[in-house]
This record gives sequence, structure tokens and C-alpha cells, in this order.
Amino acid sequence: MSPLNKVDAPPARDKELLRIALDVSATSSYESMVKQIKATGNPTRFHPSSFVSFLVTDFFETYFDKDIDAYVAKFFDSKTFLATEIQRAHSPEDTTAILRSAMESIDKVTSQGRNKKRTKRAAHKKNDVKALGDK
Repeated sequence: MSPLNKVDAPPARDKELLRIALDVSATSSYESMVKQIKATGNPTRFHPSSFVSFLVTDFFETYFDKDIDAYVAKFFDSKTFLATEIQRAHSPEDTTAILRSAMESIDKVTSQGRNKKRTKRAAHKKNDVKALGDK
């Protein structure tokens, strides 16, 4: 019997195993956050998983509820929504009315996305890019 490696080891009691792959942009953001934390000069030590766990929990507690419409808009499945709505039709006239109503609903849901130009983070990013150009 071979010893357990880190992948096979069960998660600690206070942890649940959930593997998440970050896209290139998210990885870059993570690396920037780590660099900025280390640049403070204060001694820090953390594992990437514990740092991302903190971020997710902090984000959920601080921002999630007020931005939920933006997340629904981002991940809205219009194809499934339309299929469900079409199932309600009992006649060609119903189909037309339901499709019209469904399209209006889709427009309403997907228009709830966040305007990044107005967010504080976007303003910081713009200032960071401007500062890089000054160097």
C-alpha cells in the first residue's frame, strides 16, 4: 500500500475539498494582490488556498448580496430559460406571446450587469495603468 500524497489526503476537519481553476486574468489578479501584500513590508505567510478562501468568504460577506443581480446577469442561461418558457405554450399564438415576453425578460435580466467603468476597482486599475505610463 502506497502512502497518501497531498492530492489523496483527506481535507482537514475545517476544510472541504473544492478544486477551482483560475483563468489567466484571475491568476494575474491573485499574483498582484500577493505582491501588494508583500510590498507592505509586514511579515506575511499564507497558502494560496487559504488566501483565496479568505477572499471568497470576505467577498461574500461584504459584496455579494448587493451585487447579486450582476452575477445573475453574467451567468444567466437564456437557452434553458427559453426552453422552459416554450414548454408553457399550448398554441402558436401562445408561443409568439411567450417568446416575446421571454425575450423581454432576458433583456431585463441581462441588463443588470455591473458597469465596470463606475466601480472603485476599475478606477484603481485605470490609475495603475496611468502610473505605469509615467515610468
